[in-house]
Amino acid sequence: MLIREPWADLASGHGIVLASSTPGAKGGHVRLSGETLPSTEYVVHRFGRAPNRQDVLTIHASWHQGPEAAPPARALIVAPSAGSSALTVAQRLGISMLVVDPSGAPLRGVLVGADGSIHPIETATTRVPRRPSGRVPWATFEAALQLLAAPAPTQADLAARVGVSQPRIAQAISGWGSLVRRDPSGWHAEDGLADWLVEHYPTSPRVTFSWLTLDAPVPAAEAIASYLASLHVDHAVTGDVAADRLAPWARPRTVRVWARSIPDLTPLGLTPAPSASANVVIAVPADPYTLSRAREVAGMRVSDPWRVWLDLKQHDATDAATHLAASLREEAASA
Repeated sequence: MLIREPWADLASGHGIVLASSTPGAKGGHVRLSGETLPSTEYVVHRFGRAPNRQDVLTIHASWHQGPEAAPPARALIVAPSAGSSALTVAQRLGISMLVVDPSGAPLRGVLVGADGSIHPIETATTRVPRRPSGRVPWATFEAALQLLAAPAPTQADLAARVGVSQPRIAQAISGWGSLVRRDPSGWHAEDGLADWLVEHYPTSPRVTFSWLTLDAPVPAAEAIASYLASLHVDHAVTGDVAADRLAPWARPRTVRVWARSIPDLTPLGLTPAPSASANVVIAVPADPYTLSRAREVAGMRVSDPWRVWLDLKQHDATDAATHLAASLREEAASA
C-alpha cells in the first residue's frame, strides 16, 4: 500500500516542520521540530499495514540495545492504521508513531521528542477533503481543456487528442449540452464550458507539501524546476509564475509546482512551513494528464495554458485568470 507522507499535515495542522530528510531503503531519516517539540532526529519505519505489538517490540529491540545506550535518533513508525494496543506500547517504549489514513482522515499518533517529551498528534477539527467516491472522469475534463485550447474538426479528432474512444467523447459532448457547439469547421467550446470546469474539476491533489522561501517567486521557481530536472522528477510549474511566462501581467507572489514526487527541497534553502505562511507549494497531481501536457516556455517547463488558468481560478487569482484567458482566446482567434 502506498502511504502518503505525513510531513505536510504535521506542518499545516500541528506546526511541526520537517527540518531535513535523508531517504533510505526502509524509510530513511528525518528531523522534525516545532514550537513545543525540540529538534529531534527520527529513523522512519514504514508499514503498509497496521503494526502490531510485536512489531513495536522488534523495532524497540533494534533501536535501543540496552539501558545505557544513547541512540542517535528515535524510532518513528509511519503506518496506514494502528490499534490502541500498538500505540500504547509504542508510547511506553519511547517510540513515535504516525497514522496516515489513506482515506484522507486527519493525521493522528504521538511523537516522542529528543528529551523524551510526549507530543500527541490529536485528530484535527477540520477533516482533510475526501475525494468523491467513484471514478473521476479525467478524460472528460481533458476533452474540455482540449476544446478550450482549440476546436476539434470531429469527435474522432478530439478522441485522438485525449487518447480515448470516440464513443467516450460522444458521451462527454452529450453531457455538456449547450456548453459546446458544432459548425461546419467542427466542435467548439462555448464560454460556459470553462465555468463548468471550475465547478466540477477536483481541487484535491494526491499529496501536497508547502515551503517557505526568501527568494522572489520567479527565481525560486526556476531553481526548483532545475533541481527537479536534475533529480529526473517529472514536473510542471503552474499558478502565478506559469501565468507570467505565458502572458505577463502582474508580478507573481507564490510558486506552485506539479511534480511526480516530492523530494526534500531544503538543499535549495527552502523551509517546510504551514500552508498559511508558505509561499511555495509542491503537489502530486491526481489527474493523469497534468504532467503529460506540460511544455517548455522560455526555458521553464510549465503546465499547459488552460490548466494554469484552471489552477488560478481554483486559488482565487481571478484577475490573473481573466487576463490569461483573454490572452489565450486572442491568440487562438489569430491563429
